[in-house]
Amino acid sequence: MVVNANDAVLITEAEPINLPGPRIVYANEAFSRLTGYTTEEVVGKTPRILQGAKTNRDTLNKIRDALEHWQPIVVELINYRKDGSEFWVELSITPVADHNGWFTHWVAIQRDIGRRKQLEEELLKTLEQEKELSELKSRFVAMTSHEFRTPLSTILSSAELLEHYGHQWTEAERLDQLHLIQNTVQHMTQLLEDVLLIGKAESDRLEFNPGPLDLTRFCHDLALQIQVSVGKRHRIDFLSHCPEAIARADEKLLRQILTNLLSNAVKYSPAGSTVQFELACDRETARFQIKDQGIGIPPEEGHRLFEAFHRAKNVGTIPGTGLGLTIVKHCLDAHNGSIHFISEVNAGTTFVVTVPLKEGRRMKAEG
Repeated sequence: MVVNANDAVLITEAEPINLPGPRIVYANEAFSRLTGYTTEEVVGKTPRILQGAKTNRDTLNKIRDALEHWQPIVVELINYRKDGSEFWVELSITPVADHNGWFTHWVAIQRDIGRRKQLEEELLKTLEQEKELSELKSRFVAMTSHEFRTPLSTILSSAELLEHYGHQWTEAERLDQLHLIQNTVQHMTQLLEDVLLIGKAESDRLEFNPGPLDLTRFCHDLALQIQVSVGKRHRIDFLSHCPEAIARADEKLLRQILTNLLSNAVKYSPAGSTVQFELACDRETARFQIKDQGIGIPPEEGHRLFEAFHRAKNVGTIPGTGLGLTIVKHCLDAHNGSIHFISEVNAGTTFVVTVPLKEGRRMKAEG
């Protein structure tokens, strides 16, 4: 199966991690087609022969850290062919152990993602040149939909390793691979749901089904659900100032709004911090306030915060798609609601969401 795989496959010795690095013991035909190197030319050498001037050093450091801890890793980086030309790959590296549980080899699967990177570059150039983002977002959503091949490749790789080497692994090692598959599937599912929701909203097909909703009970249950999911890493404090408020709202869309804001508050805050969640009401509106102690939003980023796929420059390696706040804005528009925020870098952010207690109205843009 590895021999006939469409993706390039390298198998190396497990050690040394330090220079000169683990030696290559096997390369399939797809590797030769991708890189121009024959199997005879690479066996006995190290994968460093594929590196060059534009191979990202930070990415290589992440790979090194994973190898030192015997952990699987998936990254994207630039490699170089035998003729010196560069190409983008998605690189998935997984350790393989013998029947005694000793790690003996690394299996590296490389997929050419040059076309995808070209599309990304074209879209980013369009983003810089065009003021109207609707066409760009549609193209970006379409491209993202096709990008399920990346997590599917991870799932396939893990499944094949389990099939061929699972009997040699410990139960813990098999569970690691299964958890990797499960986490990847969850990521795919969430990405699909987010993309579909934005697509419906932009084509004015987002369903709005309001009904009576006990806001205090709803918020209390939601805060409890998120608290259970984050465990002891963070604390969610919920306080209601209007225990008997009943709103005409779409429960599903309101859940999207508050879940995204609460999840962001947790994600961008240090472990051990508290997220404050408050509900207040007057005769006409309900106001939801979510305050964190996180990294904050740079002032120059505020005007782009609700754009699809935009992420602030200070998020670093914190994972995310840049879709959450876009979804929040679309769901609020369905309720005729509003949102504003106050933020200070490295001190925290407060989001305030306001929705009418009576039924909202879907508003179509004129023109």
